[in-house]
Amino acid sequence: MAAGDLSDALRDRVRQRVGQSSQSGLLDEDIFAFLNRAQYDLGWRLHDAAMPELTEVASGSLTASRVALPTDFWREVTVDIGTGSSRQTCVRWPVTQLDALDNNTLLTPSTSSPYYFIWYQATDGALRLIIDLGNAASTSAYQLRYVKLPTTMTTDVDPLYKSDKYGMIVDFACMMYHQMKGNDAQRARLWQQYIAQIITVNTRYMPGTLHEGKPGDIG
Repeated sequence: MAAGDLSDALRDRVRQRVGQSSQSGLLDEDIFAFLNRAQYDLGWRLHDAAMPELTEVASGSLTASRVALPTDFWREVTVDIGTGSSRQTCVRWPVTQLDALDNNTLLTPSTSSPYYFIWYQATDGALRLIIDLGNAASTSAYQLRYVKLPTTMTTDVDPLYKSDKYGMIVDFACMMYHQMKGNDAQRARLWQQYIAQIITVNTRYMPGTLHEGKPGDIG
C-alpha cells in the first residue's frame, strides 16, 4: 500500500456517502479539509487512552530547567523527572499562580516535589516545557509523554489514526458537507451518530478525566 492510499479511501467513502462521485460536485480539497477538521475534533473528544497511536514519548536532559516541545506536540499527558527508582511525576501548575511556587512554603519545588508548566520563555523566544525543581539551572533527566498532532491528510499522506476511528472521521466529514449545503436534518443526524460513537468508546475508559493530563497553556 502506497503512502496516501488510506487517505484516498477515506475521501472516496465520503464521496459515496454524500452522493458526489465527481469533483464537479465536490472538490477533493474540500473533502480533505473536512477530514482534517474531523481529526482534530476527534482528538479533543476521545479519551487519551483510546488513542495510543497518537501517544509519543520524548526524553532527555533539561537545559536550565527547561526543554523545547516536540514539533508534533499537541498536549501533554504526564511529565516525569529522574530515572529508574528515582523517577518522580511532576505536578502541572497553572501559570496564573506561579507566584505560589515562590512564596508558599507548602509548595516548595524540589526533586521530590517537582512542578511543571508550559510557557513562553523570553530567553529562547519560544514556548518551553519548564520544570521547577527548586534549581533554576537543573539538567535533570526528564520524560514527556504527550499526544501528538494528527498528520494533515492528503492524497500522499495517510492519517495516524487507526482504522477503528475511520467511521467517526468519515461521519464528521459528511456532517461538514451537509452543513455546507444547509442540509440541517442530515447534519443533525450525523452529529448525533458521531457523538454516540465517541461516548461508546469513552465509556470503556471512564470514570476518569477525558484527558489524562490537562492540556498545557499552548493557545
